[in-house]
Amino acid sequence: MTEAQKSDITAVSDSTFHLWRCIIALAKADGIIEDSEITHINSALASLKGLSAEQRLTLGEDMVMEETDIAPLLARVTDKADRALIFHFGGLLAESDGELEPGEEAILQRLAVAGNLPTAHVKKYFSETRAVLEQKKAAAELKALAEATPKVSPLRLMVRYLLKRLSA
Repeated sequence: MTEAQKSDITAVSDSTFHLWRCIIALAKADGIIEDSEITHINSALASLKGLSAEQRLTLGEDMVMEETDIAPLLARVTDKADRALIFHFGGLLAESDGELEPGEEAILQRLAVAGNLPTAHVKKYFSETRAVLEQKKAAAELKALAEATPKVSPLRLMVRYLLKRLSA
């Protein structure tokens, strides 16, 4: 990489770096990082230019560590824009596996407080998110039921109907 190319890449700030550490902690809040969560995180980090080798290593370690205390990480998210984004990214990640686990919800609450989000906004988010996730879950259950139900041709249904009518 030439010096010109190196200067084109701006380093990721400590605040932004810790925003992503908080997001990874949120993904692990339910005890398991789901494939969908890993995909979301990797996609976002791939587009984040300027991460140092040390920062990438730390994020990788964060992904495999059993527990991460979010409080010290959150304290280092000092940029106003990062604090505003953290709840948004955290919510998308928490929803990506189709469930909003209690541990994820607790961390999202802390992120909302850290981002100085209005209480009404946060309550509305949780209410709408639960409703959407319930709708998705119901749709998935209906789809599974429809796939498990044997298909019967209209002609066969008509023959059954006629046979029942004749035997009655």
